[in-house]
Amino acid sequence: LTALDLTLIGVGASVGAGIFVITGVVAQPTGPAVCFSFLLAGISSIFSALCYAELSARIPVSGSVYLYAFVAFGEFVALLIGLNVLVDYHVGAALNIASCALYLQKTLLLMFPHIELPSTQVISILLVLLLTCILSFGVESGLKRVNGLLVFGKVGIVLLVIIVGCTKVDAANLSPVFPHGVGPVLSMSA
Repeated sequence: LTALDLTLIGVGASVGAGIFVITGVVAQPTGPAVCFSFLLAGISSIFSALCYAELSARIPVSGSVYLYAFVAFGEFVALLIGLNVLVDYHVGAALNIASCALYLQKTLLLMFPHIELPSTQVISILLVLLLTCILSFGVESGLKRVNGLLVFGKVGIVLLVIIVGCTKVDAANLSPVFPHGVGPVLSMSA
C-alpha cells in the first residue's frame, strides 16, 4: 500500500459513520458550545496520536497496541488489551453496519415509496456479504479502491454540510453559548 492508501485508511477510520450521527447527539446538551466540545475531543486525539508516535519510536517494531502492551507489561496484559481491541472493532463494525442499513433503507423508501424492502437486519447481512466479497479480492485491489471512494464521499459530504451550514447561520441561535454550563461540553468531548 502506498502512503496515500494508508492516509485514506486513517482518514476513513477517523471520519466514520458516527460523525454524521454523533454531531446531533452532542449538540443537544451542549448547544452552540458543541464547537468547543469537538475542539477538546480533537486536542485529546492529537495527544493520543503523539503518545502512539512516542511509543512507536521507542519500540521500533511494526505492531499495534498488543505489541506495545506486550513489551511494556507482559503477555497477560497484552492478551487482555488485544481482546479488548477485537471486541471494540466488532462492536463498532456491527453498529456501523446497522446504521448504514437503516440509512440505506430510509433512503430507498424516500426514493421509491411503493417498494417493499426487507428489514434492516437482512440489509445488514447483505452489506456484510458485500463487504466480504470486496475483501475477498484482497486489500490491494478490493479495499483500496472502495475505501478511496468512500473517504472522498464522506469528506465531500462533510465539506458540503459545512459550506451549506455557513450560509444558514443565525447569530440569535448562538446565545447563550453555554446553555447548560460547561459540564455537558466537557462530558460530551469524551
